[in-house]
Amino acid sequence: MLAVLEQLLLLAYFRGEIMAWTLLSYSEIVMPLFPYSAGYVIVLVENEEKVRMIAHVDKRYLNKLSLGMKGSLEEIEQARGKINLFSPE
Repeated sequence: MLAVLEQLLLLAYFRGEIMAWTLLSYSEIVMPLFPYSAGYVIVLVENEEKVRMIAHVDKRYLNKLSLGMKGSLEEIEQARGKINLFSPE
């Protein structure tokens, strides 16, 4: 799934555009599974080409999230590997 995001972002970069993602659904995970030690927020987002991705979002945005809001998606490296991170506009 990460390879798909990399290809979409690369294609958007060469087109000179920033790919906008729309928030379709979100959920706060309060009882994390191993290896996570703290709660986190998971979102389902979709771009203009109808490609859907699962991503994390910073908990500081939890009270500001609303369905249909736009944002950007980036792939970040963490200690346990790469994750998708949604940043609301």
